[in-house]
Amino acid sequence: MLKATRAKPRLSKHEWGWGFTCDVGNGRDSSVININRVSGHGLDRRSVNVEVIEYSGSIDPVNFGREIVALVKTGNYPNVSVCIDADGVGSSTCQIVEEAGITVTRIRWGQPCFSDEDKLRFINKRAMAAVYTKDAIRSGRMRIDTNRKTRLQGARIPYLIDDKGRFVIEKKS
Repeated sequence: MLKATRAKPRLSKHEWGWGFTCDVGNGRDSSVININRVSGHGLDRRSVNVEVIEYSGSIDPVNFGREIVALVKTGNYPNVSVCIDADGVGSSTCQIVEEAGITVTRIRWGQPCFSDEDKLRFINKRAMAAVYTKDAIRSGRMRIDTNRKTRLQGARIPYLIDDKGRFVIEKKS
């Protein structure tokens, strides 16, 4: 994982944008806004982490949504794409951000993949994201932040292959 903090993905000089990926904690985990510069599409997408903002587990989903809105409205991230973990308490966060007039991509990690090919490889979007992230890091298309906590969590994602040959990410204990 240390290699992933040193990668130097080549972003398009003219066609790149900002991306916020937001993970909503539920009192047990921290809530996180991951700010990235992104270019490309699909499996050719490249991503460079710029900053990770971590909020304590005590922030509620509504106030976390307000923090996302405030960050977007600074104007420092023009045309930012905001992606939020929409399962469970994340739905409230999405609603707050959308009510502020910001378009949100709701990620439903537990839902099945869209394409038939991906449905054969992955049990759900969480497993697909984990495998594709690993591939992007190994190929040098993605650089993660240098925070030790990120490296440790990313290196320890437990997975298995089910009886149909699909990747499955084990549930948090």
